[in-house]
Amino acid sequence: MVDPISDEDRSAFTRKLKAGVGVLVGASAALVAVQVGATPLQTAGAFLLGVAAGLGLGWYVIPEGPVVENRRSRTVDTENPFADGGDRTDGDRAGGDPAGGDHTDRHRTGERDR
Repeated sequence: MVDPISDEDRSAFTRKLKAGVGVLVGASAALVAVQVGATPLQTAGAFLLGVAAGLGLGWYVIPEGPVVENRRSRTVDTENPFADGGDRTDGDRAGGDPAGGDHTDRHRTGERDR
């Protein structure tokens, strides 16, 4: 059986993932610079600027902190308002007519709408 991931392992993975996103964006910027005919110095600059942009993007997009399930357990548990079958009250009957039945029942029995 596999144990749950510890917070330290999760934090280390998040840092590595953000660094990977930074390097990937930096490499993409460098490749675009090479493709348009940039000098090696310009390519290195594009790589460094791409890494900086990628780290910022990774910081913004990749979440930090505890797992979502752990965050939910720390909040106050609220009762599900729809657990009892919805928002129908005791006075409502099938068909949505508080008087009972729906218009098709009245038409079948010959009653008229009043």
